[in-house]
Order: sequence, then structure tokens, then C-alpha cells
Amino acid sequence: MNKLECLEKLIGKKIDILDRNFKVSMNSKELSNNYLFFAINKGNEYIDEAEKNGAFVIYDDETKKVKNGFLVKNTIKFMQEFANLYRNENNFMVVGITGSNGKTTVKDILYSVLFQKGFKVYKTQGNYNNHIGLPFTILSASDEDKYLLLEMGMSDLGEIELLAQISNPDYSIITNIGQSHLEYLKTMENVFKAKTELIPYTRKKVVVNGEDKYLSTLKNVVLVKKEYNKTNLMGEHNQMNISLVKALLNEMGIKDVSFENITLTSGRFQLVEGKYRYINDAYNASPISMKASMETFNTLFNEDCKVMVLGDMLELGEKEIEYHVGLINDIYNTKFDYLFLYGPRMKHLYNKIKATQLIELANSKEPEFVVNWYEDKEEIKKDINKIETNKKITVLLKGSRSMKMEQVMEGTN
Repeated sequence: MNKLECLEKLIGKKIDILDRNFKVSMNSKELSNNYLFFAINKGNEYIDEAEKNGAFVIYDDETKKVKNGFLVKNTIKFMQEFANLYRNENNFMVVGITGSNGKTTVKDILYSVLFQKGFKVYKTQGNYNNHIGLPFTILSASDEDKYLLLEMGMSDLGEIELLAQISNPDYSIITNIGQSHLEYLKTMENVFKAKTELIPYTRKKVVVNGEDKYLSTLKNVVLVKKEYNKTNLMGEHNQMNISLVKALLNEMGIKDVSFENITLTSGRFQLVEGKYRYINDAYNASPISMKASMETFNTLFNEDCKVMVLGDMLELGEKEIEYHVGLINDIYNTKFDYLFLYGPRMKHLYNKIKATQLIELANSKEPEFVVNWYEDKEEIKKDINKIETNKKITVLLKGSRSMKMEQVMEGTN
């Protein structure tokens, strides 16, 4: 069944205002003819606008009356049921991707390779990787897509299981088990348990990082060791990401692939050239990814004046201060000229650096200016502009998504 036939089966009637190529949306402002609008939460307030703009509406507010729509008990649950039916009735090859770090990068690598091989591929857009975003992603695919790459995020136990039940992946990848989500899960063992909820629902093969302390204990999975492949991606950590993708492609019977022209989501060690050279790695951060980012930065642009701008890492639970202070060893092993720290958690790292006189290790004539802590990103911009050097200035930006470290670039390029 195509997407329209799946929808008509669920609601039990023909929908004349949609054709099989209809689009889905949760945003009433982008609606027009041949759109299906999911009224979620406050979306019920925009039903009239949606219908006026030509959309067919799925809603769960019993006080509303809609001519071109269908009333359900719960819009989110209906969307999940619809996505599951469409996934199972269509001939998708579904790949589920989860892990504490690297899942977006692995998804992008896999997408790039499959796209370059000429396959029709659809992937999770942005952070649409939860109980709403994943079914919405499935329903955003077209009937002609062959591969569907689904990123799976979570913050608590049971969430990956739900996503796996909706999507029934043919293959899965688990990148690693890290400190992300300790705010809710409390222990690494619970993170491991949560991420591996994907395994029982995977129809064929599960590919995992065989060098991960927790994942390496799994049985009946494909354990992957890091190999080195030619690639345009910077960073040692990306060799493991590529190795995971290569192992998956091998299981899928896809050979002779290249990793030399990979396009990543914005904010994943993205070079931005302008007045200064920025390395925008601000899509997200955890102790694992922060370490990987610094290790890569250590090997790059060492002829430049190097500035590290690091923001808080979030959702790390009770040990969040310990994890921030613990970055001091990685900083010690990284070549840089200036270190600018941002956010209340990073202040603890700043105080530790001052106490250990690590500040003197930085390559600068003004050690008191080399390491600083900030409450305001505008002040960071000002201090970057104050740097006096004949060298090109290269700035690494890293922090959790909500810290919006990429704002340091705004107005400077």
C-alpha cells in the first residue's frame, strides 16, 4: 500500500483532497493543498487555519468540527500507528541508528554513501529522533524511497524500545555508550540497557562498536573494530564512525564504496571560513565528544593562532561538575593559544585550571588573557577580536546544543 492507502485504511474512508504524493506537517504556517496536518498539543488551536489553507487535518480536540479532517483519541499515537503501518506496507530498508555520541554523523555518512551509489534515501532531519520526530520522519518519506535512515534518541528507559516498535528496523547501528542522559538514567549500566532496547526489534543484523567497554560484551551482533579509510572527514573518531558504516554496508551486500566525499549535518566539525577560520562543532557535546573534538583540534592548523571556545555539557546528572573538571587532562594534551570557557559548569573547570597553573602551558605572552571564563558570548567575540597576531586565527566551538556556541560566529564573517 502507498502512503495514502495506509491513511485511508486507518481512518476508514477515502480522502479526496489528497493524492498519493501528499506531504505531512506539524506547522500550520507551511500548509497548502495536498498537505496532511497533525494537530499536536497546541496545534489544535490552528485547525481552522489548516483547513482553510487546504490541508486534511488529524486532530484530537473533541470541541472542534472539521469537514476535511479526522478526529482521533490521541494525535501522537495515531501518527505512530500510521508510521508503523506505512513502514510495514512499504518496501523500505530501514536502518535504526542510536548511541550516546556519533549517531548523527553515522547517519550522515551512510546517507552520503548510499546517495552517491544512486539509491533513493531518506534520513532523519535535524533532531527529529524522538517519539514524535521518528514517526514524522517515516511519514515524510516518499513511496519511492528505498532506504530509510532513522536516528533514535532517548532520555530514559523504554523510549528506544518504543521507537524500535514503530520502525521495526532491518538493520541497526549502536555507536557507543557514553555519559549522555545520566541526568535521568543515573548509571552507565542503565544507558547501556536503554540503547540496547533496539536489538530485539531489529530484523536482521545489529552492528556495534566493538571497542566500547559495554557494547563489546554483546553476543549475536556484529562487533566492529576501527579500520582506517580514506575520507574527507577530520578526526580519529570518524574512523570508527566510518568503520561502523562500512561493516553495515558489507552486511547489506553493498561493496566498493567511497568515504572521500561525505557531507555532514551543520555543526559537526564544520569549517567556516571568513574573518577567522571557525570549526563549528557545536551541534552537541558530551565528555566523549569533547575529548574527540580536542584530540582532532590538536592535530590541525598548528601554524595558526588557535582558540578553543568550550561551552557547558548538559544532561550529565549528579557528576556533571566532575565531568567538566575532568576535561583538564584533555586540555593539557591539546595545542592551543587561547581557551575561552562559557557557562556555569565550565566555571568549575576554569577554577581548576587556575588552581593548577595550567594557564602557563598555553602559548602566549599574556597568560592572564589565555584562559578566561564568560557569562556572555558577546564578550567572547570581543576578546577574539582583541587577539593581536600575524597568524590566521582558528576558533574551535564546542558545547551542548542549547548552549548555542555557534552564536560566537555571528557577525564576524
